[in-house]
Amino acid sequence: MLHWANKDQYYTKSGENFSNYGFKLEDGRTVHFRLAAADTAKDNRKDNDKERRFALVAAKIVTRLDENGDEYEEELVPVEEATDKDGNPELIIRFEYAAQPKGTKQDKLVADAVQAVLAHAAVKARWLALGNRAPTEKNPQRTLLEKHLSDYTTKNTADYFVDPAKFTPPPNSSGRLQPLSLPTRSRAPQPA
Repeated sequence: MLHWANKDQYYTKSGENFSNYGFKLEDGRTVHFRLAAADTAKDNRKDNDKERRFALVAAKIVTRLDENGDEYEEELVPVEEATDKDGNPELIIRFEYAAQPKGTKQDKLVADAVQAVLAHAAVKARWLALGNRAPTEKNPQRTLLEKHLSDYTTKNTADYFVDPAKFTPPPNSSGRLQPLSLPTRSRAPQPA
């Protein structure tokens, strides 16, 4: 009898559930990674000569539709300072998930994004904490920005097999385990 290695496990492709990402600096200011555009393969087909990766968005004007169906133009910039609803400063860094030439490595795109963001005038003037070191054994020069950007790109592109019998959900803020919510598979009734 043949048994699949992933029998009774669920496959989750988190790369198709893109999310934005935010983190706070020690001084309480927030940095947001926002996904400006996501180009995914249609019908789960693979492109033979392209690979989809996260990259810092290039400055451009895009046409969007409002809730009434009217077109308007929006300027997309890779790095923007803003204020939240309470007037607190925040930094927005925009990315796109798009087809790149085959062989393009996400690590290289992350390094390019880190270099471009840290060179931005507003970051150099008011967001210097992004350049603080957050070293690892493998990368002793890693910056705080690179740490969070690597976490973001990994979280949004990883594929997982989840074994419900072995998976323990993370605790919620009270320290208690959260109920696990996984898709259920319907099975044909067994003959009596």
